[in-house]
Amino acid sequence: MSLGKSNSISAIYMQLQRWNNFYNNKVVFGRLNSNEKKLITDNAKYKNKYKGKKCFIIGNGPSVNNMDFDWLNKELVITVNEMFRHKKFNQLNSNFHFIADPVYLQLNKRNAGDAEIINKIHFLADSNTTLFFPIQGAKLVRQYGWHKKLNIQYFSSRLYYYDNYKEDFDFARYLPIFQAVVQWAIAFAIYLGCSEIDLLGCDATNIVTDVSLFAKQDVDLTYAYDLSQEAADLVKKKHKSLGLECTLYGYWRIVHLFSELYEYCKKNGVNLYNCSENTILDCIPRRRLDDIL
Repeated sequence: MSLGKSNSISAIYMQLQRWNNFYNNKVVFGRLNSNEKKLITDNAKYKNKYKGKKCFIIGNGPSVNNMDFDWLNKELVITVNEMFRHKKFNQLNSNFHFIADPVYLQLNKRNAGDAEIINKIHFLADSNTTLFFPIQGAKLVRQYGWHKKLNIQYFSSRLYYYDNYKEDFDFARYLPIFQAVVQWAIAFAIYLGCSEIDLLGCDATNIVTDVSLFAKQDVDLTYAYDLSQEAADLVKKKHKSLGLECTLYGYWRIVHLFSELYEYCKKNGVNLYNCSENTILDCIPRRRLDDIL
């Protein structure tokens, strides 16, 4: 196939995805029941709320433990997934916390590892952060009473994040489906109007752990926080259940979307940096946290 023909096919594919996204946001979104629609459109209050500000997004990689959390307690901070397990989590004074992975929509308190997460999510109340949770989990939130203690906002992802993405990220409508929770956090920082986004703890070194799980059982998980044996066993089981092919494709997609998000930020005048001390992500410019603060 010639390069010209390949580019033409890619352009047609991108246009089809844009039309599909347009249909979802204009037609399918309009069919939501009034309660779901209200929960999502309520996010409009955050658009450009921190215009021109700097934002720090904290991943769960072990390099987080090499930094002083007090450095960030007066900054705009977004944390993700199970960072609430970290013994110094409250020192971050996190403004927003994102949970996006589908596994959190299937928590079952009868399972020891899941029960641990269900109980620890209440720790977010002590930090006064706002929890962003997928709209599909609204019933789960009520079931476990998180809404009684936490400030919770909902988002919904239904769009395709194609290469050279042309659309705005609108948290008051449907969002693209990303591959890693930090990517939703980046999209939200852009929605907040931030002009600079600095990533910390985005090591991506857990690919080594996940691939090793297929060769042997006794592998230490690499997170910024400690897991109980029950929780660690559950994580390993879920990761292995995906299969090696799916795991490798998932990591390719993670790295690829980080690269695409960097290009998106650059085109929209947003500076995106990876300040993680140890990271394998080479698609985002590196910067030292010391040089910023």
